[in-house]
Amino acid sequence: MKKVYLLSNSYLPEFGGLVSYLHNVSGILKSEYKSKYDVEIITLTNKDLNPTEIINGVKVNRVNFKKKFIFQYLFSPFNTVNKIKSFFNSHIEKDALFITRHFYFAYILGKLYPENSIYLVPVIAPKLQKIHESQVKWIKKIYFKIISPQIHYIEKKAITSGMNIAVLSESKRSELSDFYNVPRDRIIVVPPGVDIKRFRPIKSTDEKNKILKKISRTNDENKFLLLSVCRLSKEKNLQLLINTMDKLRHENVILYIVGSGDMELELKQQVINKGLQDHIIFFGQRSDVEDFYRIANLFILPSVYEGFGHVFLEALSSGTPCIGLKSSPPNVITATDEIINNNLNGFIINNNSQELTDVVKQNLIQINALLKMREHSREVILEKFTWNKHINTILHILGEKIDSN
Repeated sequence: MKKVYLLSNSYLPEFGGLVSYLHNVSGILKSEYKSKYDVEIITLTNKDLNPTEIINGVKVNRVNFKKKFIFQYLFSPFNTVNKIKSFFNSHIEKDALFITRHFYFAYILGKLYPENSIYLVPVIAPKLQKIHESQVKWIKKIYFKIISPQIHYIEKKAITSGMNIAVLSESKRSELSDFYNVPRDRIIVVPPGVDIKRFRPIKSTDEKNKILKKISRTNDENKFLLLSVCRLSKEKNLQLLINTMDKLRHENVILYIVGSGDMELELKQQVINKGLQDHIIFFGQRSDVEDFYRIANLFILPSVYEGFGHVFLEALSSGTPCIGLKSSPPNVITATDEIINNNLNGFIINNNSQELTDVVKQNLIQINALLKMREHSREVILEKFTWNKHINTILHILGEKIDSN
């Protein structure tokens, strides 16, 4: 039985798209390929978590990168890479397959096991770092200025090594090719999947009412529910939603925001300042996010920088039409038009609160058109985005004969 290692910078009990990716892929490998592959997860942590534990039947190894001295902070990327390398030297089966979602691991794999490895690039790390840098105070800006060149160096070395490079979308392939001057044909597009059993359409009004009761929002039974599920950080552009709700101020429209992040307090204060507390509700991080998709009328992800947008798939699989921003580099880089078919299962808009306001108003009136969109939403997922297709493609790239059980 061949070992398959899944690697990323975080895993349960943390939340997020990459955590969800590891959870889903490990689950499929364990359940449908169990006679051929033994899966393990390797992740990073700077918290006091167990270095090894079993989660959902899968062994999880955590490399602790907690820092004690000032030079460890100033050279955090290189120090973390060295810790990963030390872990590999003592724990890794060399003839295994490696699927990584983080450039730290990709850097080491590109040196040690390039032919057995695939780096599935979520975002371009230096670009995301620059976005984060723009929202912090001056002391942290200095720190980011020091570590940003290290991040750029490490990811560039990984991308230009001999390992397999993949992305989730055509837009990300173009961006990655241009940024690192890598030929497009060196980068493979592998669309992701979604858990179609967990993320399913709502069956009845009774089910909706039970969910509303569970989340203590029974008074929202007849409201038009907008939903956003994401990390509360600058690139997610949640200011657009607040501005839109400020323009709407419709008594029957309410926005649920599910997630947590660095901008949580700032966003909540903006809502208070605009007097929108009755129109925008923050739920924090939730483990029952599928229930929120199920009851929403429209899902909105206004992100200006998104590697793919797994939450779109979760919403569509739940039968909820989506709204996302049109990609217009360099200011907005998304894969929205590879997921949303405009006016069929959602809407693609410009980064403009008035445009978003108009779309919401339109759907308040055209209820029948929205109901048809709900039907199309699930159909797109079943046709294009399943985890079996995703995993089979990756195994083929890594030279495996695809034979799921």
